[in-house]
Amino acid sequence: TEDTIKSEQVLKNMINAGFTPDLVIYNTLLSLYANTGNIQAGKHIHYLIQKQQLLTYTNCKDFDFTVSCLIKLYASCGDIRTARQVFDNSLQLKGFMFDISVYNTMISCYAWHGCGYEALELFQTLCTKGEFLPDKIIFISILNACSHALLPDKALECIKMMHDQFGIIPDVMHHTCVTDALGRAGRLAEAEAYIQTMTDRNEITWMSFLGACRLHGDLERGKKAAEQIFLLWPEKTSSYVLLGNLYASKGLFLERDSIRKAMEGSGLKKIPGMSWIYIDGRVHKFVVADETHPDSVRINEKIKELYECIKLAGFKPITSFVLKNVKEDMLEKELCGHSEKLAIAFGFLKTGMDLKSEEIVVYKNLRVCGDCHEA
Repeated sequence: TEDTIKSEQVLKNMINAGFTPDLVIYNTLLSLYANTGNIQAGKHIHYLIQKQQLLTYTNCKDFDFTVSCLIKLYASCGDIRTARQVFDNSLQLKGFMFDISVYNTMISCYAWHGCGYEALELFQTLCTKGEFLPDKIIFISILNACSHALLPDKALECIKMMHDQFGIIPDVMHHTCVTDALGRAGRLAEAEAYIQTMTDRNEITWMSFLGACRLHGDLERGKKAAEQIFLLWPEKTSSYVLLGNLYASKGLFLERDSIRKAMEGSGLKKIPGMSWIYIDGRVHKFVVADETHPDSVRINEKIKELYECIKLAGFKPITSFVLKNVKEDMLEKELCGHSEKLAIAFGFLKTGMDLKSEEIVVYKNLRVCGDCHEA
């Protein structure tokens, strides 16, 4: 995130020195801002591109790549609607002659947001137009979209379509996507059986299955998946974390501690979860139970206020996401200390937003916990 601040300063220095940035520079910055969640800086780059009319010349070699970067920027910062507007407007501007990579970007972004039907509709449009055939890469995107939208049967249809309609032989990544789709949907027995039919399953396949076991609380299958990962990918920290969290979700804290000791004994360290938010061009970072921020007292007060509001509206805290051996009356306090909630509360404090205003963009290095997501 510090790189975004440095890059902004370099851009300002270039402009002040009389240099006019081109699309190559802007694309680099858009990718950086998309990866770090700096939506305001990204919107400013979009404004500069429009001001310089750099997307007027649709035949330029960077047009499609720039459109893809803009789509990723808005989608990665939570604004899938604007991402689609960029896609549609640019497609019309170019005379409906996009490269397949732009379609793939839009479908991938729909996958991130769990918009499976929208992804399938766009994929069908691509196939119907007949200008180019879908390739292996775009099938990975559409299968991921089916997975994130909990559409396992659609995933099975798509992988069959690959071979029967387009003559593409699915590889391990395509089959892993199907496994993930079945697992996310809770069809763990089918996912396990599907893995057994794969001739070239790998560590990614088993990681996907372990994640599904953690999601649905299947300890026995989770242990089997973890054993395979430890053999194939012993340095993968997240496999230890997932298995440990699976034990903890069942109240088996001694077993969880044993897994952690095994991880540490292998010289591995857990990546700490972190959330960050940009306010007035500055990045503010938070970790779980963070008390180091100058506004921590007010942040915690705001969290309590917001949490009470959503409980009155019908939200029930999902205490199963507390993976510590604490007393019942401490469970909500543990949930309120999550870094996502700290960042959101800080956003409310600094922007003066009310509960009916626009969204606050918070970025995170790890997957958001279920309680924070639902809250």
